[in-house]
Amino acid sequence: MTAEPAAISFESMEVLLKALTPNRWRMLRRLRALGASSIRALAQALGRDYRGVHSDVVALVEIGLIERLESGKITVPWSRITAEVSLDEAA
Repeated sequence: MTAEPAAISFESMEVLLKALTPNRWRMLRRLRALGASSIRALAQALGRDYRGVHSDVVALVEIGLIERLESGKITVPWSRITAEVSLDEAA
């Protein structure tokens, strides 16, 4: 059996772009490359301060793009993020 891909929805493109800032996008890519890491190790790899990375990690865990492991480390289990955006106005 193949697992269904996870689906995360945003109410608008504006909300998506607010959630996936350029720093957060870079962070997702770096964490995916590093594998399971501590927030401190991720901050060092990014050359960013711990507080800012921690804040971004909390936001991305809430969204579901980062997972926290039982060990306390964080990981990006996805190898691909696909977006589908409608140009039509909401009804």
